[in-house]
Amino acid sequence: MLLMILGFFFIGVAGLVYIKKRLETVHSILWWIAASTAWGIVNIFLVVWSFHTSL
Repeated sequence: MLLMILGFFFIGVAGLVYIKKRLETVHSILWWIAASTAWGIVNIFLVVWSFHTSL
């Protein structure tokens, strides 16, 4: 389970960095902000859930 969470984290960071380099318009910047916020919320949920299930 920990490997899945770490994989999600590092793949998400790499994806966000890759997309950040390709930003051109205001619309794409808004999509990047929304995607990074959703990724962060899911990542926080996964970490809290993993600690909750391991107890």
